[in-house]
Amino acid sequence: MPPEYPFGRVVGRIVQVVQGLPGDGSEPVYTPVRGARIRFDPATDEERQRVLRASNPTSLLLQSFTCGTDEDGYLINGAGQRWQELPATVDPELGFSEWLWRCTITSPVGNPAPFRFTLPVYTITGTERDITTVAHVPATPGRELAEWESTYLRAQGVVGLIDDAGQAIILDIQAEGAGMEARAVAAATAAAAASSTQAAASASAAANSATLAGTRADAAGTSAATAKTEADRATTAANSVGPQVAAKADKTYVDAQIQTQKDYTDSRTAIARTRRTKTAAQAINNATWTQVTWPVDGGTVGITGAETFTIPSAGQYLIVIELTFAIQGTTGQRVFRLRRGTSEVVAQTPQVTPVGTTYPVTMQLITTLQCAAGDVLVVDCYHSAGSGQTVNVGGAPEANFLSIDRIS
Repeated sequence: MPPEYPFGRVVGRIVQVVQGLPGDGSEPVYTPVRGARIRFDPATDEERQRVLRASNPTSLLLQSFTCGTDEDGYLINGAGQRWQELPATVDPELGFSEWLWRCTITSPVGNPAPFRFTLPVYTITGTERDITTVAHVPATPGRELAEWESTYLRAQGVVGLIDDAGQAIILDIQAEGAGMEARAVAAATAAAAASSTQAAASASAAANSATLAGTRADAAGTSAATAKTEADRATTAANSVGPQVAAKADKTYVDAQIQTQKDYTDSRTAIARTRRTKTAAQAINNATWTQVTWPVDGGTVGITGAETFTIPSAGQYLIVIELTFAIQGTTGQRVFRLRRGTSEVVAQTPQVTPVGTTYPVTMQLITTLQCAAGDVLVVDCYHSAGSGQTVNVGGAPEANFLSIDRIS
């Protein structure tokens, strides 16, 4: 099985309700249904799935899956685990999308009607589908996807995951910063309380010494004076402890704030992305590589530039580009490329010749690239139509866009 094939995960539990035994009252009793049979069948006319985006594209023939229930009524697979993995039905890795699984339950106590459901890709705990709570949907054979559409949908999915991961990192760091601040305040409060207790004890001891010395003043005046001096010294020392502890607590709090800000800044550096579009046509000279401009910023973190894009940190980047050449006869070629630095071409579209004058030529480029901090990326386009050519016909931004996302 190709490792790129996506799976979803289903879980569930079946119990029965029966009348209580005589003497137990009128409340019903719930007991697990053991030995039930749960069958999953692909509900599609096309049982051959095409795994388009695998490293080695593969045709997959869908089969049925059968599960049981354990002594507690939970769905179990052949290995006794309380879940079953099935091919996902709504992932653009496949050649079809939006097809369904049909679930049939048979048990010693009843056979509910079969139902159909969609199954998204399982990613983390909490994304399983429970057969009790899934939305039942009518039959649908699914629809076939072209390879370019599968590629584009997959790229959109990856970008969404990156956005979610970045927001999760920011929330985690903010929560950690709040925790550090609370711990610093608690430490300062505890230190101040301890200092106050110590000062009170010292003052009390000094006062007791002074009182005792006073009762013996008739016999030892010199001793009384010495005792008072010592009492004054103890009181002064006690009063000085509080400000020292407060100063140390303030420093601890400031250090915690500085570390929190540094962690937050580091996390923002790790997130790197940009979204760019065009809202006006750009002239492209004949038989000349022309650098494409992207004046409209749709959301940028870390990456700088509107024509040349500077990478802020080393990592793997996902790059998605779409350009549309205006209608300009059927002569010559149209092509664009992704360039790093002044001369390194890292990806390029095939050369396309228009077959008519009814529609513009739209081309896509999707690639991943290992980048170093400071790398500069540029998009160039080229045509040999023999006369002036433009991109972004009619000012439609959705026909011309660029996105760059750090994915690892």
